[in-house]
Amino acid sequence: ETTHDSLYQDHLTHATPMRIFTPARRQYRCDWKSLAAAYLLGICTSHFLVIHHDAADVVVVKRLQDVPSRSTSHLDTKTQRHILKRQLLEPWQVPTIAGWSIATIDPSQEVTSHAHRDMWEFFYVLSGNATIATTPRIGATTTTVATPGTFVAVPPGTRHSIEVSQDATTSMDMIVVGVAPSS
Repeated sequence: ETTHDSLYQDHLTHATPMRIFTPARRQYRCDWKSLAAAYLLGICTSHFLVIHHDAADVVVVKRLQDVPSRSTSHLDTKTQRHILKRQLLEPWQVPTIAGWSIATIDPSQEVTSHAHRDMWEFFYVLSGNATIATTPRIGATTTTVATPGTFVAVPPGTRHSIEVSQDATTSMDMIVVGVAPSS
């Protein structure tokens, strides 16, 4: 049986478009950059989402263009609008995964500083630019100018905020994944 690891290794070796098959034997392709980012999170971002969980033997396949936008829990206090996301994996559908989504932050919007007590949060910027500030439990604040291809891993208890400048000409789209410890 072909695994994500063997597909990834085969792709690196042969530098050809990836082919991934779903249980229905539908074939999908993605480029190596999308795969490299996706490999960190166990999915392929450019066209679909594939998550395999042995305990439930669940495979989820969604096309990004078919997933409607919805509000996140983050209300931007400047614009009084919620940050939007397209939720590809619902919270806790896979144990320890607190969701997998593509968030869109518009120019002038900000996810205000907050922390998650028991959850890691991972961000991967797909398009646009933002400033991501992180403040660990002990230590100074670090500010990162996040551009496409930037990956940020935020440990539990670390305060973090994300802001897209009012001078930005486009919104920022980023992958957001939350991972909680197993019980």
